[in-house]
Amino acid sequence: MVLRKEIVSIGRDIKALKVQGATNVAKSSLKALKSLSNYEYKTKTQFFKEFKQNADYLIAQRPTEPALRKSIAFVYRNIRYADNPKVSLKHACNRYFDELKKVNEEIAVIGAHHIPKDSTILTHCHSSTVMELIKTLQKMKKNPHVIVTESRPLLQGKLAAEELSKAGIDVTYIVDTAVMELMRDVDVYLTGADAITSDGDVINKVGTAIYAVLADKYDIPYYVAASTYKFDPETLIKEHTTIEHRSTKEVATFKNKKIKVKNPAFDKTESKYVNAIICEKGFVLPSTFVSLIHRGD
Repeated sequence: MVLRKEIVSIGRDIKALKVQGATNVAKSSLKALKSLSNYEYKTKTQFFKEFKQNADYLIAQRPTEPALRKSIAFVYRNIRYADNPKVSLKHACNRYFDELKKVNEEIAVIGAHHIPKDSTILTHCHSSTVMELIKTLQKMKKNPHVIVTESRPLLQGKLAAEELSKAGIDVTYIVDTAVMELMRDVDVYLTGADAITSDGDVINKVGTAIYAVLADKYDIPYYVAASTYKFDPETLIKEHTTIEHRSTKEVATFKNKKIKVKNPAFDKTESKYVNAIICEKGFVLPSTFVSLIHRGD
């Protein structure tokens, strides 16, 4: 197996969560794969063999990310019959980057029109799509205030808080367990998604589901900002979505080896707790989102 150093480097960053958010994982992976065009190959067969090996390696670093799998599939479809696959690889990656940027901007505008002025928004973890949406609210003079959870165990919420504050947005950063105390101040609960299943359930950073249930209890709408690329077609043929479990060392270490530690990276929020999915096709119900995918609209 030939793994190029650029791909291995990005793969390690993805595994260590130095690259945050499903969209950024897909973009970083394609940037790494694009570097294959810098190497020499004796035949097309050799190129495609190496492309597959490096692509499979990247997918293995985050196996539950449909956006990553779809981005690589998009590129492969655009290079497999090319006369010069190295050149086509660069063009295909650039096309995908342009499409992601366009989709993110569309989601941000659609979402901003559905969130009232002066809203207090609760968000969990760090989603590039959510960041773009909230920044768009600020540009539209809607004056959002954002409550950001720390998102243990690796504190991705710090990245979100710093990014939003840098954009001039009013931010309050809290520990995960403080949400109940501040829920009375929340107008909208807003997150991204790592994946959306065929049932319209949302797979996202662990803790997302707890806050969704709490928001439902207090009649606070829960919106998910996610492109149609987040739909996981594998859930059409299997009953359960695989939840990645990460190193327990991220949570705690004990000298007492009888103490068990678990570290699920994601959880599943049932579609009944999701008021709307904000995607590039509109502001839709989870069931409508899934039907859009099925129809290929």
